[in-house]
Amino acid sequence: MTSAKRRSFNLDEIIVGGALLLLIVTSIGASLGDGYYLEQGILASRLSGYGALAFLANSILFGALLRAGTWLGLRVDEKVSARIAKNSGIASAISAILHSAISVTGFLHGNWSEVLDQSYLNAGFLSLVVLALLLVFSVKPLMSRVEWHLWKPTFRLSIAAAVLAFCHVLYAPFSSLHWTLGLFLVAIAIFLLRFCPPRCNARRSRKDGPSRLPEPKSPSAE
Repeated sequence: MTSAKRRSFNLDEIIVGGALLLLIVTSIGASLGDGYYLEQGILASRLSGYGALAFLANSILFGALLRAGTWLGLRVDEKVSARIAKNSGIASAISAILHSAISVTGFLHGNWSEVLDQSYLNAGFLSLVVLALLLVFSVKPLMSRVEWHLWKPTFRLSIAAAVLAFCHVLYAPFSSLHWTLGLFLVAIAIFLLRFCPPRCNARRSRKDGPSRLPEPKSPSAE
């Protein structure tokens, strides 16, 4: 009899999953803790919202950081990089759903009409829709049916989700304007590192260069 193979989890998956679990527990705990009701809702909304932004930033900027890391001699397998970006995007979508549920049931008191009346809530809702779409396409049975030329531009919608999330945080009444603008500018600077040429090719060419030089022709061969 052949024993069924158990799926083993990689270290990066454990880290992202543990961070997501910690965020869920702390956000729900903050919303259910003792204290003034509005302050609890704001704290829980901030935890889940900034957590979703952190996961989304890691999903988008991780490849750019690795590109810059090649100049320092750092090398990460492309499969590992893609897995981290994908899992971070999934964690961002789950955190955004949690953030929406806490916000609507918290200081919005279940009033869904506020989502349509406030512009910053419109931006947050559109960002949530994009992240939820990416979450659906991240399911393996669906990914196997979606060809790469369709999945790749769909995954790039995460950049649109990040821009919408930035507008949501920028105009939110409980956010810091200076911190929001500063972190967004840092994120743009890191994203531009994507266009830097990697150093791995140069190192490989130096390493393999002498062995690939053409042998000189002997005079007798002419």
